[in-house]
Amino acid sequence: MDIRNFRKNKFNQKKFLTTFIVVLIVIFFFYKIKNFFFNPPQEQIWTGDIFSGQQLSSYKKWDKIRFAGSLSVDNHFPLYTHTIIRGPDVIWLKSTTINLNNYVWDIEIVGEIIDFDKNLPIVDVAIVKLAKPWLVIKGNTYLFIKDLLYLDFNDQLQLSANKSGKNITIYFNKAPVFDVERFLCSKILQDKDCNYIIEGYLSSQKEFFNTEAWYTFYKHADKTWAVFDGNIFWYMFKNIEDDMILDISNMVKIVNKDFVVENKKDLIKEKCANADDILKTIGFSKVGFNDPYFLMISVEGTTSHRKPCTCNITFDLRNEWTPTEVNFETE
Repeated sequence: MDIRNFRKNKFNQKKFLTTFIVVLIVIFFFYKIKNFFFNPPQEQIWTGDIFSGQQLSSYKKWDKIRFAGSLSVDNHFPLYTHTIIRGPDVIWLKSTTINLNNYVWDIEIVGEIIDFDKNLPIVDVAIVKLAKPWLVIKGNTYLFIKDLLYLDFNDQLQLSANKSGKNITIYFNKAPVFDVERFLCSKILQDKDCNYIIEGYLSSQKEFFNTEAWYTFYKHADKTWAVFDGNIFWYMFKNIEDDMILDISNMVKIVNKDFVVENKKDLIKEKCANADDILKTIGFSKVGFNDPYFLMISVEGTTSHRKPCTCNITFDLRNEWTPTEVNFETE
């Protein structure tokens, strides 16, 4: 065989091999496209019995879910860290905002399905509700409804809070560090309001400091500090070191009219409206309670059409500040 025939045969072999590979690639992509259009990938759907059998619902990735059951540690980090079980239903849990190790036994969670494992949903928990209607936990914040005390520990995930008897106890990595108790000023000193007690602190030149939220903390005694909501309630921080009260003070908020207007202003404006007008500015406000779980706020202000208006709105504190009743009137 001369060199010309040899080169020609080698060229034909390469041409055949290249053509064969191209045909295989075309077939591969043909089946991929065919499967995509005629057999689209199925979303994983989890069906579970939600809310003690009240309804049967299907969920898929990125759906929000609410589920009550028994919590336990089941660490498969980074996929999930805990399990919640009720009857035959099982959900894997993790949280980017809540230290789930602070909670045991029966709880209710609210979160978002971020993935599936073994056909069971993995939920990123945003809200925890204990089997205690007087405590609502969202992120790492704690709303003690009957005590009208809100603790924001979002920047300190080692901290948590619970209540036993009259005392709210704050924990660091599950170890108790100090207590808070609320008093009605008029019960401590008959027919006297909190201003009388505050005047006593000032006249005796007690140590005090102001927080960023404009609360004033007064040193009551060794390892004991006091703060007031105005002239009705008195909160006593007990067994707390001076440096810790400085650290914790800006995490404390009292649920009064200032707190509600500051934190729920957008919701108030949204709900205080009718077909023709809407609340735009708030000039005066007050809060009241007919029931420990229902907070009522009355506001006076002006509408978007610059008319004077009043609005009374009731919030269900147990259900994430859900407005239950609104009365909006304009002049």
